[in-house]
Amino acid sequence: MEQKNKENNVTFSEKIDNTINGFALVITFITIGIFLLFNKNYFGNELIATIIQWTFIALGCLGFSTEISRMNKDRDIKGIDNVVLGIVLIIIWSVIYFLIKNWIGSSIGFLFLVFGIYGICRGIIEIGYSIMSKGQKEYRGNKLGIIKEIIIIISEIAGIALIIIQILQAVKVI
Repeated sequence: MEQKNKENNVTFSEKIDNTINGFALVITFITIGIFLLFNKNYFGNELIATIIQWTFIALGCLGFSTEISRMNKDRDIKGIDNVVLGIVLIIIWSVIYFLIKNWIGSSIGFLFLVFGIYGICRGIIEIGYSIMSKGQKEYRGNKLGIIKEIIIIISEIAGIALIIIQILQAVKVI
């Protein structure tokens, strides 16, 4: 009877456990940010709640980018994390651009815009270089393998962007 119970135990490797913890933390940060969006007076001050709310959402999105980059380390394709981070920074810029209509907001937002575009450009270049260098090693004469890899990467980036946009639409920022 005891041996049967031992067989049914599920154990995670350290890598899987760290990934689970990372995504749980990301979801927690984003959930608390969304909670504060609907409970502006939670701290007794709307400004404090808004600052904490966007800090949690931004940290959650950045954490999501980190977890995605950890998952892609085994594939030898670099740059996905930079593209995701660039998208997050562009979304933060757009929120600032549409909500804060003064020179301070424009100045702060401009920094997010510059780093967002830089992250996207750097990520795309890294992805292209990774695919080309990997393609020279693994896909000699196999163009279908390179195309498959490109489609997988584009679908991952599009999926991440869609998730972020849906979160922003759910909280009525976009």
